[in-house]
Amino acid sequence: LVAIVIPAVARPAGSAARPQELWTVEVVDGAGDGQFTSMALDAAGRPHISYHDGVNRVLKYAHHDGAAWHTQVIDAAGWGWYTSLALGPAGQVHISYYDYYLANLKYAYYDGASWSISTVDSLTGAGEYTSLTLDAAGRPHISYAVRSGTVYLKYAYYDGTAWQFQVVDNTCYAGQSSL
Repeated sequence: LVAIVIPAVARPAGSAARPQELWTVEVVDGAGDGQFTSMALDAAGRPHISYHDGVNRVLKYAHHDGAAWHTQVIDAAGWGWYTSLALGPAGQVHISYYDYYLANLKYAYYDGASWSISTVDSLTGAGEYTSLTLDAAGRPHISYAVRSGTVYLKYAYYDGTAWQFQVVDNTCYAGQSSL
């Protein structure tokens, strides 16, 4: 079960009183369970969510079009842990995630017509705790942990031609990061 809690502001009818926050719970996906979720709002304020469906062991994406929720499987082979979602300027969906099955960092991109999935870092153990952001050109930047002997923090970005990599810190136990 994947559910979302949405705040809404309401003012009592005919009242000049201060608005009260009300919370709405909506079921997004009743067919699985949502783990490692990430959410972003598009320009219209509609939610987009990436998540690992632990029951079916797949990476899923859900969005609300203003009337209903729509869900789809993005990667049925990679399991999709530690997802991070960002939306491009024209609403393109970008998702970074850890392929639990292959133990590496993957990136999924939806251009409005189809999904493209690529392996960013194939080093065994690369890709835990991903954090994704886009630069002004809409190119992805990802921070993530690598569990290879020790656990360290790494950074990858797409320069328009190829992925570039930097080790940020390999002197301490790296875990979650945020870009």
